[in-house]
Amino acid sequence: MRRGQAAAVITPTISHDVGARPKAIAALEDGHALSARFGTLLTMAEPSDLEPRVTALEARVEEVAADAAAARHLATARDRDIADLAIKVDANRSAINALGVQTAARFDRVESDIGDLRERVETGFAQVQDGFLQVRARLDEFAAGQQHVVALLNTLIDQPGDSA
Repeated sequence: MRRGQAAAVITPTISHDVGARPKAIAALEDGHALSARFGTLLTMAEPSDLEPRVTALEARVEEVAADAAAARHLATARDRDIADLAIKVDANRSAINALGVQTAARFDRVESDIGDLRERVETGFAQVQDGFLQVRARLDEFAAGQQHVVALLNTLIDQPGDSA
């Protein structure tokens, strides 16, 4: 058959009229008429050829049965492997989920610790700020005292006469 040509399909047609039966019997008696209408009719093998063909067919059936048994064995092994794989996937999923829970808990602790640290740092900076303000106030008092001493010294220097 060439490419692009459709294969011819032979479909038997069954007529339900009363006269169809004798035609079918006549077609069976005449192999050519049946062959032309329904395809090729194979003739039955000679009895001398039948024994080796049956033996070969039995051997082939045994091979097919062995192949089927091997296929069932492989399918069973594959199903078992898939079940094992599913168990491993579930175990890995559980482990990953557990790691996620642990990691989330650790992040929560780290965030809490960072919050505590931030609070301590802010408190410490506030205390340092207060200390600097106290130091600044004392330095201002000291500077005022020094200005007073300078003013007194300038008054003594500016007074006439009491030089020693």
